[in-house]
Amino acid sequence: MQIITTVAEPIRQEILASIYRGVTVTEGYGGYTLEKKYILLMVVTRYETAQIKQIVRKHDEQAFINITQTIEVDGNF
Repeated sequence: MQIITTVAEPIRQEILASIYRGVTVTEGYGGYTLEKKYILLMVVTRYETAQIKQIVRKHDEQAFINITQTIEVDGNF
């Protein structure tokens, strides 16, 4: 799952506190607006996606969420 937002820190903190998943945060910028953005990347189960979407919308209604299917994960957190 990728979340592109301008409000990364409260989203990251709530995901870590409530879902117990690792989150990778990188910086980027909008290709159209050139506005600074944060990209949160994590691997979650399909059962966790609804809760994460709710957390994201609570902090940023304009966030972009991309959910993709993962075939394999290798490594810890």
